Amino acid sequence: MMMKAVVSVAAFLFVFSAAAARPVARWDTVPYQFATGVLDVGVAAFHEKGVSVEFFVNGEKKFTAGERVRNRQSGIREFVFPFDASEYPDGPVEITAKALTPGEDPCELGKIVIYANSGKSLGTRKVVWADYANGNDFSPGTKSEPVRTLKRAVQKCGDGGVVLLKPGVYPSRMIGGGLSRRYWTMVMAAPGSKPGSVKLRPGRTGTDKLLFRNVVFECDVLDGYGTAVLGEDGSTSAWFDNCVFRNAHGRYAGETTPFGGRLTAYVTGGVTEDMTDGPGAVLIRSHKVRRIARNAFTPPESGALVCDCTVEDLAPPDKVHEACLVKASGAGDGFVENLIVWSVKASKLRSHVFFGARWRDSAVVGLHAEPDEAPLVVTQFAGDMENVVFADVSTGSQTWQWVSPKNKANMFRPKAVRLFSVKTAGMSGYDAPAEGDGALLISETVPRDMFPGT
Repeated sequence: MMMKAVVSVAAFLFVFSAAAARPVARWDTVPYQFATGVLDVGVAAFHEKGVSVEFFVNGEKKFTAGERVRNRQSGIREFVFPFDASEYPDGPVEITAKALTPGEDPCELGKIVIYANSGKSLGTRKVVWADYANGNDFSPGTKSEPVRTLKRAVQKCGDGGVVLLKPGVYPSRMIGGGLSRRYWTMVMAAPGSKPGSVKLRPGRTGTDKLLFRNVVFECDVLDGYGTAVLGEDGSTSAWFDNCVFRNAHGRYAGETTPFGGRLTAYVTGGVTEDMTDGPGAVLIRSHKVRRIARNAFTPPESGALVCDCTVEDLAPPDKVHEACLVKASGAGDGFVENLIVWSVKASKLRSHVFFGARWRDSAVVGLHAEPDEAPLVVTQFAGDMENVVFADVSTGSQTWQWVSPKNKANMFRPKAVRLFSVKTAGMSGYDAPAEGDGALLISETVPRDMFPGT
């Protein structure tokens, strides 16, 4: 049933005077891209009183986005800056942004680097073909004379080049190429390849800024731990566009996850299926997660943007209480910060919808979950929470629980936590104080123009 509105206008004003409710915002653009023409740089931003976003290029204010428009690169309706690369010489450009709400402190986004390349002078632009079944690493790497290994292909194409993989199964152990690459080096299925015909076995990138497109990462784990792609202890990033992650033996074989080694991952499109966990990445957009055994999304403490995603069939073999749609908790006294979960639909969940603690400057907007009935499984939050907004959220038949203040070690302490049109089977475990800034703002209505879908 829908929970009741329990806060008056006077309480609304009190909450916001006691704790600032800054806008919540995060980049929806993968950095280090080449821009040869106009590149739509996107920001997801929310506040119930409205938001505008100012964009700066190399420190100079260039554009103000006062409303959401369709991003031509991602298809998402968000705050967009049409960056025109032709206005700049070829080279790196620093873009920063600031989300503004009248009467509140701004949310300043850290810089991203985009490479203006209208003159097409950056990167090697070299194309190397590979064929693991029939190639030879001493070949020139042409279509008719491909190299054999992915490692050799990446080495030959250089920084910013393209590797075209003919159908086959490729090892990806220690691809190599150095940690100082400036541009994305693309590794993709060759044109004309059938979907799923190019597979990569699990491995460690061994280099920075690899962009994988239209390939399948397949684990072969029967028991033990396995990842599809390992990073280099936080020093490497990778972009996965329209890729598939799976374990050949299903979600209950071993313990499998798409990423490890503190890889900084960007996921756009594609599918994660038949694994223990979904992808842990700083950007997960338009991705499908299905037939997994534990957690769909486990964002890092630095936060993430999860938007326009679907989850279907999350079912652990046992210990239902250990599985979760969104699981995020700050370690020790730390916070999970700048987490945005936006336009997510989930069904066939035998798990928690949320399980979290210590969130700050975060938003959940347009999330609709349909959990199956399961004993002792609830949506649960605990610890300090500051400037967090939930809008148009449904947990179906699942109860929403705040950890009781009686648990002094992990009690729920909200500051500027607001709920708009949150539908749940019930809410328990939290008693609002008679005074102070620990009150929740709860409303049955949601300002749709402030919290739209993607």
